[in-house]
Amino acid sequence: MTRLGFAAHGMRLTRGSCGVLLGCVLGVSLLTCGFLGAPSATAAIPSFGAEGHGAGEFESPHGIAVSQEAGEVFVVDRNNSRVDVFDRGGAFLRAFGWGVANGSEALQSCTVKCFPGFEGHGSGEFFKPEGVAVDNGLLSSSHGDVYVGDTPNHRVQKFTPTGEFLLMIGGEVNATTKANLCVAGEACQAGSEGPGPGQFESTSAIAVDSTGTLYVGDRDRVQRFSPEGALQGEVKLPASGLIEALAVDGAKDLYVKSSELPGVHKYDSTGTELGSPRDQAGAPDTLTLGPSEELLVDDNTEGAHHILAYDPSGAQLSSFDAGGESQGPKSGGGIAFDEVAAVLYVLNLLPHTPVRVVEVPPPGPLVASQSSEELQPTSATVRALVNPEERASADG
Repeated sequence: MTRLGFAAHGMRLTRGSCGVLLGCVLGVSLLTCGFLGAPSATAAIPSFGAEGHGAGEFESPHGIAVSQEAGEVFVVDRNNSRVDVFDRGGAFLRAFGWGVANGSEALQSCTVKCFPGFEGHGSGEFFKPEGVAVDNGLLSSSHGDVYVGDTPNHRVQKFTPTGEFLLMIGGEVNATTKANLCVAGEACQAGSEGPGPGQFESTSAIAVDSTGTLYVGDRDRVQRFSPEGALQGEVKLPASGLIEALAVDGAKDLYVKSSELPGVHKYDSTGTELGSPRDQAGAPDTLTLGPSEELLVDDNTEGAHHILAYDPSGAQLSSFDAGGESQGPKSGGGIAFDEVAAVLYVLNLLPHTPVRVVEVPPPGPLVASQSSEELQPTSATVRALVNPEERASADG
């Protein structure tokens, strides 16, 4: 049975993410915990992937997404010009891109031996791609299909889950008709950069809602497209700059991280801002939605990684995974939540580039720092600096 010994006023009991009861004071607390069973060494957070060019390896990954029904994790490999696919357990399944199977100049898929893809501008070719999204809408005509942001080519490409090219959108991507839509079997090319309807300056921030509508973040706007690639409209976001990260909830409200505005902003479908910015005083990199549509933000304030969770109203729920990258590289390549496995995939940047698998804890106190001392076989003294949830340290 766990025992706690302390003498302080204003103290409450709560359960930490490690499953140990903590006594918390609004400041520094000292507590002694008895563990149920002998202690073990700190468990390594599960991860998969490695740096390199072969099967299951990355070279500058930028973008991660989950096919909820198929249980597959898609990672965009910027420098290897391909998309790598893993199962939920981290086993490599396949990669697709030009020449990835045998070096031939054609769109290919590989499963055992893989090569870096060729850079290019044709159908299914990538030129330093960034951003990926999966259509998980059960009633969508594109259910399971994959969108890839091909940013230097100023276009977004669409593939089947196995890597067959379907279509692309962008300014004059159809080499024959100069239309902003090019489908399989037509002559396709790089898009023309610009602010016009269906044109892009950037395509690294993409998302798909529950009905299959594609959202593409651009400069000072987010454009909407049907599963067939038809432009449906745009949400104007003046003075936002380049849209760098994007998520869409069940109400079709947008969460946006941009280059010119601090924090993460929430907008309705007309562009009206909803509430105050999330993580305004921090340094948000990437974002996604959690199991109850809470906003999850990968924050790297002063190079120190942690994940922040916010409810739909903007109240901060928790802060977790602080220092989770301490034995490896900085995060920032992307995050994606797996609804079935109930875990968060955190994509780290170079030099080692693993995908880390992180459990999302239930709401609890925000632990700013912690340390342990007097470690014994069945007990330890733990010091923790904590803030209650209503006074989140990241937002003051």
